[in-house]
Amino acid sequence: MTFSNTWRRAGEPATLAAKLGFQDADLKTPEHDEIMLWLDAQLREEEFCQRLARHPPEFDAEWLAAEEREAEQWTVDFREELLDAIADARVSSATQLEQVKELCLELESWTPPPRPEVPVARVAKVTWEQPIGDPRWIAGFIDLHAVLSPVLEEVFLSGCKGQFGTTHDREYRVSVPAWGTWAYSAEFAFEVKTTLPSLGDLIRQIRFYQEKWGRPQPPRFYVVSGETKFVSPLQSQGIGFIEYPSGEITHPGR
Repeated sequence: MTFSNTWRRAGEPATLAAKLGFQDADLKTPEHDEIMLWLDAQLREEEFCQRLARHPPEFDAEWLAAEEREAEQWTVDFREELLDAIADARVSSATQLEQVKELCLELESWTPPPRPEVPVARVAKVTWEQPIGDPRWIAGFIDLHAVLSPVLEEVFLSGCKGQFGTTHDREYRVSVPAWGTWAYSAEFAFEVKTTLPSLGDLIRQIRFYQEKWGRPQPPRFYVVSGETKFVSPLQSQGIGFIEYPSGEITHPGR
């Protein structure tokens, strides 16, 4: 039990959101429960989670091939730079010379490594009616909060991006290009609506929740509803949409 529930006067709204007029009449309807149960079940499905996670746009064959071509040219150019350094006696120690020669051989024989596989995002946690704000005065409740992991954020070909060092006898090791990925656990917040009477009120409610989230990064917000009339303006405001019951996902605008 929170202090707000313990000490508030009779008839006073239980949350800051309610006090500001964000009343959720949907919450007590069977239609709202039906959509919530459907959404919970969808989050247990791998195919739905993969679509929700949305891989970065560069994770496609054309972009990956372009990265490989660039890396191939880079290995040729950098090998020539190292050979010039050896010829000009800019390699300052026997140890460094061996390192450079070994790297030249690796660069000469380099071919693009196997491309990374798309990680399978799965739901790690689902919380209904997630409270947000200070525990002493709850700002409001998000209908459903979920954590998906791993969610792919970036794909890249890493390699020796630093310059060839020539100072003193400092030993160093530079690697040839290799694929790398960065993935993380992503938070999602879902606002379930059986009807959408007002776009302004809906966006204001979500902006309020984003402001009161109380953590470094608010979750990705999605509206879940059978009414689709506000999909485009919501997307333009960085809010996603999930159509019920088709499960079609419109991601927030980047």
